[in-house]
Amino acid sequence: MAATYNPTFAVDSPEIDDIMDERTGDYFTAAQLIGSDWELAMQTRMRSSQAIAAGKERFLCALCNAPVYLIAQMNRKKLHFRHTREDGSCPAITRGALSEDQINAIKFHGQRESEAHRRMKAIIAESLQRDPRFSRVQIEQTWKGSEKNERRRPDVCAIYDGQLPVAFEVQLSTTFLRVMAERRNFYLKEGGLLFWVFKSFDAQDARMTQQDVFYNNNRNIFLAGEETLQASLDCDALMLQAHWHRPVIEHGGIHWVPERKMVRFDEITFDLPSQRAFFFDADAAKIDAERKRLILANAPLRNAFESCFVAYECDAVPYPDTQKEWTRLIHAFGKFDLDLPEQPSEMGGLRYLLQAAYSAKLEKPVGTKHRDLVKLGHHLFEQQPQTLWVFRLMLGAYDRAQHMVDHDPAPRRKWRNKTKDYKRWWLDGDPAVAPDRRFDALLVFLFPEIADNLVREPRDVLAEERAP
Repeated sequence: MAATYNPTFAVDSPEIDDIMDERTGDYFTAAQLIGSDWELAMQTRMRSSQAIAAGKERFLCALCNAPVYLIAQMNRKKLHFRHTREDGSCPAITRGALSEDQINAIKFHGQRESEAHRRMKAIIAESLQRDPRFSRVQIEQTWKGSEKNERRRPDVCAIYDGQLPVAFEVQLSTTFLRVMAERRNFYLKEGGLLFWVFKSFDAQDARMTQQDVFYNNNRNIFLAGEETLQASLDCDALMLQAHWHRPVIEHGGIHWVPERKMVRFDEITFDLPSQRAFFFDADAAKIDAERKRLILANAPLRNAFESCFVAYECDAVPYPDTQKEWTRLIHAFGKFDLDLPEQPSEMGGLRYLLQAAYSAKLEKPVGTKHRDLVKLGHHLFEQQPQTLWVFRLMLGAYDRAQHMVDHDPAPRRKWRNKTKDYKRWWLDGDPAVAPDRRFDALLVFLFPEIADNLVREPRDVLAEERAP
């Protein structure tokens, strides 16, 4: 059997290739933990560093039990694990001659703060001072922690809406992930928000520090500069340039497209437990894009089922041909763990739900002799009330309101009166009109256009519709 190619961002032949998860006791290879999703790898990198900074190491070298963390090789976009300490007892050698502290000492020894950094702090502070939702704006003010000797000195800090302390950190150069993780832990413990601000951002050529922020911040990053300062002065609000990625479906897969916009600070969503602040919810958009991708991918199978069912109900093709196609559909749907009856004639309650749904979709009764959808609606109301929820949702999805009005003659408007009745019963939780839930999984697959509301309780959906 040929080997399957499984791309990974792990380096080839890493020094540390066996990792133990201290929480579960499970063992993984470096490639398994790093994987082939760069965003998830960046999140694993941040979480492991935060755990080390908090003294709660999660990933350990399987050879020596020393804590390990992820290091990036940006020139190759590869990752490998490194010991937090090495004393020569482990055969895996992962550290250079200099420690992080020694590198920082060399990097910043005698170095004055750059004019660019000072200007960025001034821009943020001046923008904050023009925003009435911020108070106590301070530059380089010591932030004392709740525990003795714990403190930070953010570039700029302020109180948002009278209750949320925000620490703005300007980042113009690279910073070790450990330092970033320690800051996140500190502000999380102190009930504040760490908010990173950059001067520029190029998604195709982002520095490691920017990627650590971006992929751990719901694919959002924020910039400040002279342009945002002028916008803040004009709007009397803190304005920032937001950059994010939006997922799009291309060639059957999900791809990320960079977007940007000048936004007000009060348009940003805060996720304090994760120390995230984002304008665009990329996580939610990804879930929605994946749902739509699956809908598109499975469209041929849904269309085949619709054709087979409608043909069966309308006696459009000989039964042996219908049964042959139905058998094929049984196997196809089985791959999605969706069970169909052995024969179309054995559908039972499923048949009534499908008749209601496809009738609304096609704007003509399917499998019945009713002349229009209103006549069918009266029948469902009296004989199959458990199908009314599917029927109503599909009428809405395909904009059949005018059809229902046209075929519900005045002055009596019998159908309109019945809709008032079943809505009231739904709001009251009357079990007589409760949806038939036995086939929800299949109906969600067949009718993705109503999937979100189909599985909800009618009274919850109606309550939202009535809300101002």
